[in-house]
Amino acid sequence: MRTRRSTLACLAVAALMLAGCQATSLSAPTPTASPTAADSAAPTRTPIPTRTPSPTPTPTVTCDQITTAEFAANVAGRSWVTWALPRGGVDFTPFEEFFGERPKGSLVCRSGADPDLDTDDVVDLAWSPVDADDAAAAQQRLEINGYQRIDAPEGVYYALPGDYGFGDAEGFAQTYLFTATDVRWAIYKSDVRFVKAPGDPR
Repeated sequence: MRTRRSTLACLAVAALMLAGCQATSLSAPTPTASPTAADSAAPTRTPIPTRTPSPTPTPTVTCDQITTAEFAANVAGRSWVTWALPRGGVDFTPFEEFFGERPKGSLVCRSGADPDLDTDDVVDLAWSPVDADDAAAAQQRLEINGYQRIDAPEGVYYALPGDYGFGDAEGFAQTYLFTATDVRWAIYKSDVRFVKAPGDPR
């Protein structure tokens, strides 16, 4: 009997020991796998900021650059001066006839005895760059408004017939001359010859 009890006691101790080993094993922390190079996040590279180039400023065109030497001599002979419009808040431009507004890069010049003198004894000349599409639209508008087309080696004139003697020797008042790259204007057709492109050496 004692032997059987001893045997049962031994079996109970063995069971407890086995349970203790299993409990310890289950409660042990799960080994964490070491991170691999693939799991490591690649360092973020800061992009190099790109510099936006500053726009090249458009060169300012002056009255001396759009009028001929002949015109400058005539102005000097009268002891006149030439200035660019607008002046004193007046924004006169003959290009509103077909553009509806003053074109970018255009220039209107007035010559007279004194910029501050209120007189009609002045000469106005104007110049503007123009592309082919705008030129075609402008010419169509001028024809509708009664301007006469005159083809010439230097370009295409659109001249307004003078009324009541208001015109040059040909009978034309204000006139536009279209070339391949610009449009020129004067109050009389005969004065358009005084307007030139800025790069023209005349």
